[in-house]
Formats: sequence, C-alpha cells, structure tokens
Amino acid sequence: MSSGVAGGFGGAGGTGGTAGAGGAGGATHSGLPGFVGKGGVAGSAGVNGDGGVGGDGGAGASSGTGATGGTGGTGGAGGLGKTSAPGHGGGGGGGGGAASVQAVNGGTASGTATGGAGGGGGHGTTIAAGGRGGSGGDAVIEADGVGSTATGTATGGSGGNGGTNGATGGDGGVSTVASHAAASKVIGFATAGNGGDGINAGAGGAGGAAVVSANDTNCSVSGAAVGGAGGDGTNAGTGGAGGDGLVDTLGAGAGVSGTGTGGSGGAGTNGGVGGAGGLGEVNANQDGTAAGTATGGSGGNARGTGSTGGTGGDAWVQAGYVDGLGVNGGDHFEGVATGSVIGGNGGDASGGGTGGDGGYGLVMGAGDHGSSGGTATGGSGGAASSGAVGGAGGSANLTGLYGSTTGTVTAGDGGDGNGGNGGDGGNAWVITYDEFNGYQGSSITNGTAIGGDGGYGGLNGTGGALGGDGGTGGWGNLLVSGGQTSTNATGIGGAGGHGGDGGSAGSNGSGDGGQGGSGGSNSFNGTGGIANPGQAGTNGLPDGTPGAPGANG
Repeated sequence: MSSGVAGGFGGAGGTGGTAGAGGAGGATHSGLPGFVGKGGVAGSAGVNGDGGVGGDGGAGASSGTGATGGTGGTGGAGGLGKTSAPGHGGGGGGGGGAASVQAVNGGTASGTATGGAGGGGGHGTTIAAGGRGGSGGDAVIEADGVGSTATGTATGGSGGNGGTNGATGGDGGVSTVASHAAASKVIGFATAGNGGDGINAGAGGAGGAAVVSANDTNCSVSGAAVGGAGGDGTNAGTGGAGGDGLVDTLGAGAGVSGTGTGGSGGAGTNGGVGGAGGLGEVNANQDGTAAGTATGGSGGNARGTGSTGGTGGDAWVQAGYVDGLGVNGGDHFEGVATGSVIGGNGGDASGGGTGGDGGYGLVMGAGDHGSSGGTATGGSGGAASSGAVGGAGGSANLTGLYGSTTGTVTAGDGGDGNGGNGGDGGNAWVITYDEFNGYQGSSITNGTAIGGDGGYGGLNGTGGALGGDGGTGGWGNLLVSGGQTSTNATGIGGAGGHGGDGGSAGSNGSGDGGQGGSGGSNSFNGTGGIANPGQAGTNGLPDGTPGAPGANG
C-alpha cells in the first residue's frame, strides 16, 4: 500500500500586515477517497502594521496496514512588524500540519505519523513584542471498532520559537497511538514535540503530551510514551512545562505494560523559573493490571538572581484506581500494579536561586485484594546557591489499598544549599489497608521504606556570614492498618544534613556554623507498633564550626 501524501507548507506572514497563505493539503490517498489531506488555514492579516500570521501547514492523512501518514506541513513564519514609528510587533508563526493513520470498523492502523513543525514567530521591534511561535502539529495513529488494532510510531511536531522581544514559544505537538473500542490491541511508540523557546523574557512553550492508550474494556496496551521537553525561557522568562508521557487504559479488565516518561521542563535564565517536569505514568483502571516503568521529567534549571528551579515530574505505576467511582465511595477496583517508578529531580538554581522540589514516585494496586510490588524512588531536590534553599526531596509511596504490598521505596534527598539551607529529605512509606476484612487481610511482606537525607547547608559567604542549616531527614514509615500482619518490614529514617561552615572572620567576627538537620523518624505500625522519632541536630558554634546532624529514629 502506498504512503499518504505530505501536507503542504504554510505560507509566510507578510511584513507590515499582509496575511500568510495556508498550506496545501496532502493529496487524496490512492484507493482511499475517505482519507484526504486537508489544506492548512490561511494566516490572518496583521492589524495596524503588525506582521501577518503565518499560514498553517496542510495535514497529511492515510489509512490501513503499512500506510504512512503524510508529514504535516511546516507553519509559515510570522511577518515582521513595521520598523517605522510607532512600530509594531511580529506576527505569530503558523501551526504545523497534523498527520494521521486511521482504521475504522475493527480494522488495523499500522504505520508512521509525523506532525509538522510550527513556524517561528515574526520579530518584534524595539517597542513592540514579537509574535508567538506556532504550535507543532499533532500525530495520530488510531483505530476504531471492536477488535481493532493500532500499531506504529507517532511523533508530534516541535513548536516554533517566539520572535525577538518578549515572545512566547509555541507548544509541542501531541502524539497519540490509540484505540477507542472494546477488545482492542495497541502497540505503539509515541514521542511528543518539544516546545519552542521564548525570546527576551518570553516563556518557553510547553512540551506536547505523548499517549499510548486503549479506551474501552478488555484491551491490551503496550509501548513507550515520551513527553516533549518544554522550551527555554530566556532573560527572566519561564521555561515551558515538560509534556506528560502516558501509557494507559480507561476500560475495565485491561492489561497495560510499557514505559511512560515525562518530558523535561525548560530552563529559565537570568532570574527566570525553570519549567516543571512532565508526569510519567503507566496506568490501568478497573480490575486491571499495570506493569512497567514510569519516570517523571526533570525540572528545568534556573539561572540568575531570584531564579527558581522547576519541580520534578511525578511518576506513577498504578492499577484499579478510578477517581470518584468504586465501592463505598472508596474510588477503587481490584488491581495489580508492579514496576519501577522514579520521580523527576528538581531543577538546580544558580546565582541565589531556590532549587526545585523533586517529584514523587508511586506504585499502587487498589481494590479488594489489590496488590502492589516493585520499587518507588522520589526525585532529588534541586541544589541552590548564595543563601537560598535547596529543594525538598520527593516522597515515595508503595501502596496496596485493601490488599497486600511488597517492595522497596526510597525517598529523594534534599538539595544542597551551597551557601543556603539544605532541603529536607522526602518521606517514604509502604502502606496497606483492608476495610472489607476488618483490617485482618492486609499485609506487608519484605517491605522497606527509606527516608531521604537532608541536604547539606553550605558556606554562606564570608566576613561573619552564617553557615546554612542542614535539611531534615525524611521519615521511613510502614503502616498496616490495624497492625495485623507483617513480615520483614523495615522503616529507615533519612539522615539529617550537615550544617554549613560559618564564614571567616570579618568586621562582625566569625559567622556561626549552621545547625545540623534533624534525623528522620523510623515508624512501623505493624504487630506491636513502633514509632521512633528522629533527634534534633546541634547548633553551630560562633567560631564557625557547623552543627552535627541529629540521630535517626
């Protein structure tokens, strides 16, 4: 079967107000008159001398086994604003064309779909902003009808960069490999487009979401989904958020396996804020099974005075949990979840900025006799500098709601202060709960919870400056509701961070050393019930000697 024809390219926006033409659509697929590449939408004319908007790229389309969707056309660039007084901004970039491979009535869609890139925004003038970058085109491989199959690779287009002088980057295109009917099979690889960069205080565009999914009962889903990275924000701009990477099913009795990876957040420069990392998720809803690896995207780094690192993305492997549904309002159905999750690290911050918090990791099997097993790791907090605070470590959670749990969780460490206070370590817990059997049927077997370590409080300048305080260690907690059944269950609190050294002698004398962080608590609520709180750290001394961390519980 021949390939689909690519969509045409969008026309460029005209200087000083002329509109950009839309891209031509992909030609009709031979023998498949129902699948026609659509023409791109023409860009709008500029107002009062603004640059015209670039035309959207045309869409390519195809169908059937072995078909290749036409690549979406690239959006046209935004037009340049008038440079004479009073001056006007650039036009927005045209959106990238979409691409799709489709099958209906229980058929098979198999192949490759690639969305077109968004066009760049037109440049602004000295007194007017540039145009926003165009969004990347979406890419879709999908099948409808009972027993249908969707396989292949979908890649979303990248967003265009914003024009000069404060413009925002375009969002990355969404990529989807999906089926929408019962007893479907989906095997796919979805990679979303990256967001475009923001220019001169402009925000970076968000990374696109990547989805491999089946949305009805008794489906099978496997594959890999990678969210797009957020674009950078320059000169005090905000980095774009990373896109989510999702491998999931919304129907009952389904099996899901694969890898979900959230995109990284974009960097924020010169006092900006780093973008948040995207969610990584492997999820099966009612009475399902979920097995795989989920990784949250890293938060974007931030640079410059007052900057803040982005928050790390969360990571989930879960089964049997449906928000708002379930028995007794418990929001749960029977599910089995196994796998490995890693929360994204928080972004670092330099030049006096605050480190971003790490994302949390969760493995959860919910429902009557639900079970979970595997490893969960919270992301580390980002490092800070020059008197700011390191980011907190992400928490880690391994949960068998109303059932059994086995495995190891490790919370993320707090970020180092590097002149400021260290971030607190994340908390870790292994938990199970059984409401249907009077708390008798719940169990933890070979469960270990390790709290994250507090970050180190570094040297805070010279000339009598104080040392940064060490971060508090996170607690390690194992909880069996009712305290009925447990085997080889261990809780380990995280270590408190060391206090920073005091500054060297100056006009105000020597700086005090930083206080040591408190030790993490050790809590085990099983047979006999044990709770050991961590101890406080000691204070630093006037001669600059740092305080020691407190003992763990």
